[in-house]
Amino acid sequence: MIVYHGTIYPIQAIDPKRFKKNKDFGLGFYTTSNVEQAKRFAQRLKRLESAPSCVVYEIEVKDHPLLKTKNFHGLAEDWLDYVVANRTGKQDYLTEDIIIGPVADDSVGATVSNYTANAYGEVGTKRAKQIALELLKLEVYTDQIVLKTDLALQQAEIKGVAWSDK
Repeated sequence: MIVYHGTIYPIQAIDPKRFKKNKDFGLGFYTTSNVEQAKRFAQRLKRLESAPSCVVYEIEVKDHPLLKTKNFHGLAEDWLDYVVANRTGKQDYLTEDIIIGPVADDSVGATVSNYTANAYGEVGTKRAKQIALELLKLEVYTDQIVLKTDLALQQAEIKGVAWSDK
């Protein structure tokens, strides 16, 4: 599987020490199958950090017989529960090596943030989830593919630069 990672940092190897908590799918190395999505992320990071340049790396993730993958198919209740749990600092309850699903950015992220702020009712209630999921049905989203374990990271090989603004 070929994936892309947008960043402002040079990468020779993937460093788990750089992983951040409270992201959609918890700690991990975040990638996407969409080079344009990786490019937008890198450019946004460049603006936020006032960095001189940004880059998108192409990474090949090789198959391995012990590799377990969880695939969230669309903006559904199980996806919403998992994203909210991770964004609010709860214990990551999935044990798969790779998590695949929609990225909660832009308006998708705004809906998730409103949901966690009780804008649709108390978080976790059936009514609040229904409202959030109805709003999410209107959204266009891209994917994120997160390498969460040492086994997954060991299968990742940086192939080179797919795009750079230099």
